Amino acid sequence: MAVIVTDNRSIINEADDITGWTGIATLTTADPDPIEATGCMAGAVSIATVDGYVTVSAIPLTNRLVYVWVTHRAALDTLVLGGIGICVGDGTNRMSYHLAGKDVAAFRHDTGPTGWMCLVLDQSNLPTNKTVRLGSEGALVWGSITQIGATFKTLAKSIGGAVNCFIDIIRVADPTANDGAWLTITGGTSSLPGKFSEIAAIDRSIGHQLAHGIIREFVSSLFGVQGSLRFGNPTGTDSSWFEDKNVSVGFEPRGLLTTRYRIVIVDNGVGTTTFKLGTKVGSGTTATGKDGCNLIVPSGVGGEFDAATDTDVTDVFIYGSMFVGFTNGIKLRSMHEFIGCTVMASGTIDAGGAMMVNSKIVGSVATKALLWEIDPSGKLDGVVFTSGGTGYAIEGFSSAGNYTLTNVNFTGYGANGTPDAAIHVLATTGTVAFSIVGGNTPTYKSDGAIVTFPSSVTLTMTVKKQDGTPIVGAWAFIDQDPPVEPWIMNMQTIAGGIASVSHTLGAVTGSIWRVRKYGYKDFEQVIDIGSSDISIPVTLVVDPQAQ
Repeated sequence: MAVIVTDNRSIINEADDITGWTGIATLTTADPDPIEATGCMAGAVSIATVDGYVTVSAIPLTNRLVYVWVTHRAALDTLVLGGIGICVGDGTNRMSYHLAGKDVAAFRHDTGPTGWMCLVLDQSNLPTNKTVRLGSEGALVWGSITQIGATFKTLAKSIGGAVNCFIDIIRVADPTANDGAWLTITGGTSSLPGKFSEIAAIDRSIGHQLAHGIIREFVSSLFGVQGSLRFGNPTGTDSSWFEDKNVSVGFEPRGLLTTRYRIVIVDNGVGTTTFKLGTKVGSGTTATGKDGCNLIVPSGVGGEFDAATDTDVTDVFIYGSMFVGFTNGIKLRSMHEFIGCTVMASGTIDAGGAMMVNSKIVGSVATKALLWEIDPSGKLDGVVFTSGGTGYAIEGFSSAGNYTLTNVNFTGYGANGTPDAAIHVLATTGTVAFSIVGGNTPTYKSDGAIVTFPSSVTLTMTVKKQDGTPIVGAWAFIDQDPPVEPWIMNMQTIAGGIASVSHTLGAVTGSIWRVRKYGYKDFEQVIDIGSSDISIPVTLVVDPQAQ
């Protein structure tokens, strides 16, 4: 396989021997085959509720997630009544939190070890369905847990007293470590890139410390995820290349805190991490994408895509893809491409100046759908914003200046001056001028700057001698007065001594014409340009003494 999968979580116990185990504490190595390596814990549960747990040196589980693999051959009760749960205790108090039952299955693979389920418990968002097994929940010391395992509640006898409930490898995830990701995916090259199918195949492998319980493949090209993923190696010198097309990845609702699901891209600054979804079609501002991927987070689950926090990340290319439900936002950088994509029901896109042409941003759940500062010309061309009912389409433009919106459309936004206007201009002084080329004129709210929407006009310049003879090849410059290089615009006359060019009114109003360097002599003639002057042709007559 092209990819290498590293599990960043702590292993509490692999259930390969009975040391420290209580309740469900018989070692079995076959029938069922362990989900991880050589063994698992087994026990007979007959019309009873039984905890199977391993005793460990005290560990903190505050703001941690516990993953436990289980399977059974029993007649279980329902989830609400305690069919299967994760149990945790401090030696004096022990709780079972219900996570599955005869009516609800947890995460499990549809190929390979199909009978095993990976339960997950988020200490920061505990289930409401639970059972006190010892002491009280209120007295449970989460900062000093000594017992971790699973609870089974069965409604029928174990036939012949045979074992019917099983527990395997237990892991704990720390959201404050490893960029908040449980798995790190590295490896791959441009000719043999990593793919989601490879990660899922490794996840369902039953080798030593495999069976990650994070990503599964339902059917071809459709994946479920119950943890955060990191692509690339943040240390060392190696490169990674991950590239996929035409797949759908969904983050499964597992009762986790809404900040738990992340896709984060990292780089070590020596090698290069390449992360690519879909195929780019065309180039420049007309580019779009095909064969994209769908990354979907259900309502209320929460998700984030972060390719910007690590400033070494340069090669992120996403084409024709759909991001849904990323309520914690999407972070990009200026060298990234996010072309022909659709973002729906998500948080703020902190684009960092990324190339986002011909994308759609629909129903943002944030107070601003897109953060943007630089001139959007050539970067946001063809982008369509559709309001989710509240919030701005774009927030930014902290500096006065001229900005061009080309074929950008806004639908459903509020009136000028409201917190639901299309654009929130952060500049507090000066003038922010938006040139609208195609698309529609957005409403806006300003923090103090004057906001204008100048039109594009055609400037025509004619250079003649005093006898009326046109001068071919004369150069004309438009600049400020006094001159400030680079010039706002320059053009050269052709046959008839005439040159025309389209330009934005706001950029040239109050500037001047200068004619220079025709033939071999320098010459300058200055004509003030006012708002009325530049809408009509300007004729410059050259003094013959300067010829």
